[in-house]
Amino acid sequence: MKDGNFKKTIFIPLYSGQAARNILRTDVFKELRRDSRLRIVIFVHPKKMEFYQKGFMYPNVFFELLPAIKKTIKLDFLFYRLAFWMVDSESTKVRNYRDRRRNNENFFYYCLKRFFIKFIGNIFLFKQIFRYFDIKLIKTNLFRHYFDKYNPDLVFCPNVFDRYDLILLREAKYKKISTIGMIRSWDNLSNRGLLRVIPGHMIVHNEHMKRETLKWVTRNEKRITVCGMPHFDYYLNYYPDCEKEEFYKRFNISSDKRIIIFSSLPESYGTPYWEILKKLDQAINAGRLSSDVIVLVRFMPGDNVNIEEFKIKHFNTPPNNLVFDSPGKHFSRQEEKIDWDFSDEDMKHLANSLYFSSLVINYASTLNIDAAAFNKPIINIAFDGNKGQDIYERSIKWIFDLTHNKQITQTNGTKLANSFDELVKYVNLYLNNASLDQAGRKRIISEQCWKHDGLAGKRVAECVLNKCGLI
Repeated sequence: MKDGNFKKTIFIPLYSGQAARNILRTDVFKELRRDSRLRIVIFVHPKKMEFYQKGFMYPNVFFELLPAIKKTIKLDFLFYRLAFWMVDSESTKVRNYRDRRRNNENFFYYCLKRFFIKFIGNIFLFKQIFRYFDIKLIKTNLFRHYFDKYNPDLVFCPNVFDRYDLILLREAKYKKISTIGMIRSWDNLSNRGLLRVIPGHMIVHNEHMKRETLKWVTRNEKRITVCGMPHFDYYLNYYPDCEKEEFYKRFNISSDKRIIIFSSLPESYGTPYWEILKKLDQAINAGRLSSDVIVLVRFMPGDNVNIEEFKIKHFNTPPNNLVFDSPGKHFSRQEEKIDWDFSDEDMKHLANSLYFSSLVINYASTLNIDAAAFNKPIINIAFDGNKGQDIYERSIKWIFDLTHNKQITQTNGTKLANSFDELVKYVNLYLNNASLDQAGRKRIISEQCWKHDGLAGKRVAECVLNKCGLI
């Protein structure tokens, strides 16, 4: 055996809360840590070390601190920027057009980007050349100490567009160590530019992502494994861990009410979603919506909203028909971003919220897929509060032209509300008949979750163990 009782060692970097959820709180981690021959070394941010150690310490699991990135190498930043010009997706086109119009971007600079995207970005050879020089010119040794200490057999990166994952992949390639990369989310390949470092093997959620990987990452189909969405496994045949009355009591909701989940939007998008909330509250009071409806406002986990401050800031009087939920465990601000994570309780709470809800309203988020997993009617908001903005690049409408969101809207599993009147119309429609668009919701699950059979996490773990030579 290698290093005492361990035959193999793998490295797993977990910087973002979403990547950690996808691994640690799914069968991926459960299956890996059950193999006593495998030593698992997980790299986490210093602020999260105690949090993870409390929940995931096992004899074959070791936690190490992610090394600090002291400064950005100018050449590295140049490659980072150019990578966004190397994928000709609808998302790239929309974002570049929007940036130019919103930021009064120089027309020559915009044309230069469009040239790269349209011509250079469609020639696979240029992508290979780009990656060749990326590997050759960008040198780091952040993880050298850990490579010397543990001598890993495999590096498994569950968020291959993350900076730490890229650094670890690059250093593993220098040392000729096997690598596996996983795409964290359904929107990454079309939204985040060219994947700069290609792992030895790729794990993706579904056939959409497989086609995108073949188009923009590797032409070798044998290097890609479709596994499904591990963090959706527990949704299959889900039954809540509490009674309806207990769940309602958490929000002081009467048990005879029907819940509508309203998922917020980051304030950075510039859309005053709180104005829509005000109108929903007023619509219930005025009888335009049923009096037995209550709106559960679920804030984005990364926003870390203070609920009382939010109500004081945006509501002149307390709303009668709204309750608020700010999920996730928050740590500290890092790189101008709120750092957060999900606990097991957060996972169950989201599932319970969906289970007990009657429909879901959101802004083209992953919650579309979550709602579809529970066969809940879905409405997407495609208008801007009370601003009445008609200018495309300053409206919320542009997000529905992104590649991944078109995959959802084309299923006919959702309604797209282009005005508040349409929103009220669709809410009433679904409240009266929840089976509407059910076939479309099933299509969302089959396309995005692939085999929604509860075995996605096990498939990911088997892929990792197979590459380690343990099965």
